[in-house]
Amino acid sequence: MDNRQGLNDDQSLYLIPIFDNREEAMDLLEQIYAQIFSAELDLWCNDQSQWPKPRSFELFQQWFALSFYNLIEDMASNHLDTYHVDGDFADRLQQALN
Repeated sequence: MDNRQGLNDDQSLYLIPIFDNREEAMDLLEQIYAQIFSAELDLWCNDQSQWPKPRSFELFQQWFALSFYNLIEDMASNHLDTYHVDGDFADRLQQALN
């Protein structure tokens, strides 16, 4: 029997700061992965002596499937409004923000 069976039944979602591409998302994640790693391990086993050591970013990437989403909408309490922004406006906005 595969001991990993059922591990992906319950998945967690963690919000990280806004990013422009996967490389930037990975850089952000590398700064905070230890907190996420500890939170997930604590859900599985409260006995910290059983947790793997050391808990490196490389091990984190091996243990967890990562997915990044550029946009997440919270539909719990607000109406969803959709706006179209053309490329020219987006470029001008980006220049103004820099």
